Amino acid sequence: ATDTVRFVIVGEGVRKAELQAQAERQKLENVLFLPYQPRQALAEMLAAADASLVTLNARSYDTSLPSKTFAIMSSARPILAITPADSEIAHLLERHGCGFNVPPDAPDRLAALIEKLAAGDYPLQQIGAAGREVLIKEYSRQVCTAAFERLISKAVYGPGQDDE
Repeated sequence: ATDTVRFVIVGEGVRKAELQAQAERQKLENVLFLPYQPRQALAEMLAAADASLVTLNARSYDTSLPSKTFAIMSSARPILAITPADSEIAHLLERHGCGFNVPPDAPDRLAALIEKLAAGDYPLQQIGAAGREVLIKEYSRQVCTAAFERLISKAVYGPGQDDE
C-alpha cells in the first residue's frame, strides 16, 4: 500500500511565499513548510526523510555541486536531483547509484518517479547506503586532503615526484 507522500520544504528561499500560496490554492495537505533550521538540526532532518531533493537550474548546473549533496550522502538517504542530464550531480548519481536525476522541465517524469519511490519500487536503504559508502571512500576529509596534497606536490615538484 502506498502511503501519502509528504513534502517538507525547509528554509526561507526566495520562492517560499509563492510556493505557500500555490499549496494553499490547491489545498495541498501533504506539503509542510518549516522555517530555516539551525545547522545542528540538519542531520536529524535529513535522517527523517526517505529521500532529499537537490535542484540546479540551467544557468548553474555546469559550475556547481551543492554542498547539501554531501550532507544527504552522509545521511545515507537517496538524492532526488532535478538537474540537466550532463550536470556533475547527475553523473555522480549515475556513477555511484546513490540517487535519481530528473531533468528540469519534466514534471511528468518527476511525478512518475515519486510515485515509484512511494510504492517501494526501489530499495531506498541500499541506494542511500551506496551514497554514504562513496562519500566515505571518495569524498572524506582524509581522501580530499590527500588528493589536495598530491596536487600541491605536483605543482611544486612536477609530475611523478609523489606517485605511489
